[in-house]
Amino acid sequence: MALGLVADGMTRGDFAASVRDSLKTANWGDGPAPASSDLGKLFKAPSEGAWASLASLSKSPSIRYSTVHGVKGMEFTGVVLVLPDRLRVDRITERTVLDDWADDHNTEARRVLYVAGSRAQQLLICAVHRKHTSRVASLLTAKGVPYIKS
Repeated sequence: MALGLVADGMTRGDFAASVRDSLKTANWGDGPAPASSDLGKLFKAPSEGAWASLASLSKSPSIRYSTVHGVKGMEFTGVVLVLPDRLRVDRITERTVLDDWADDHNTEARRVLYVAGSRAQQLLICAVHRKHTSRVASLLTAKGVPYIKS
């Protein structure tokens, strides 16, 4: 959502309204969606001063992001690796990258996961969908990778 909403040419009130409209149709997963009346309380228009400072930011995002293939060969102090709800399944074997990791299969999916994780020099944060957290935690434990679960 943060990358999809464009504030160019909008007033602060119009932008706040577009945020609320986007949240009304967002996929809240297993959790309850907030009531429309609550969205107005939670997501108010920014102050004039805050809006003016945001309007002066450059077009490039302040947080760098890319696909795994876009960062191959690069390194960063910290990396956030996102494992979504739906993991890509191999059409022939019906295996996911977590299956390949668990069973030490040398597949393209596992190599991509390795490239993503190995870009971090000091900190790797795995943002894992809740339905995969237990499995990822057990894989990290089994492979001797220290981690903190939050």
